[in-house]
Amino acid sequence: GTLRPMGARLGSTLMKSTGDGVAAAFPTVAAALCWAQAVQQAVRESDDPGVPPVAFRIGIDAGPVEFDADEIYGVAVNVAARLQEHAPPGGIALSAAVLAALPHPPPMLALGCVALRNIPTPVEAAVIEPPSPVRVPLRPPARGLPAIAIMPLANDANDPEDAYFAEGVLEDVALSLGALRELAVIARSA
Repeated sequence: GTLRPMGARLGSTLMKSTGDGVAAAFPTVAAALCWAQAVQQAVRESDDPGVPPVAFRIGIDAGPVEFDADEIYGVAVNVAARLQEHAPPGGIALSAAVLAALPHPPPMLALGCVALRNIPTPVEAAVIEPPSPVRVPLRPPARGLPAIAIMPLANDANDPEDAYFAEGVLEDVALSLGALRELAVIARSA
């Protein structure tokens, strides 16, 4: 009951649940960013260590969208849906079109051009990281399944931007492999 009321207050014209995600249209980029930040803050504030965590990744793109009954679609919707995969848990990924439309963008980390699944042209992007790491859902330990450990990538250049990239690759690989039911991913801390 949090996403829709927040969206309505900020002028969301349509909010559609897509199973494990939400697609929403807003009148301005600033309203979309305000909604995304409010959602992430509400999740952080409601986090209870006694219950399984909820962690969102949000992607925002600007551009024309199409409406058909209760459906929302278009290139901007597809880009936003793929862009969220580049956000850290609790973070927000923004396209260059969004950054260009914001008069006073918040502090963020530039990702450069990123390749997005099923999008032919790489998209310039940046992320707003959460103020502190968020808890992420963990799968129960697998019994009798093959297991794999994902080892960190070495940052030989000692460049902080390379370290962020290496950490992002490691996290993406671990999350992608963790989604496979027939494989157990061992935590890096193990």
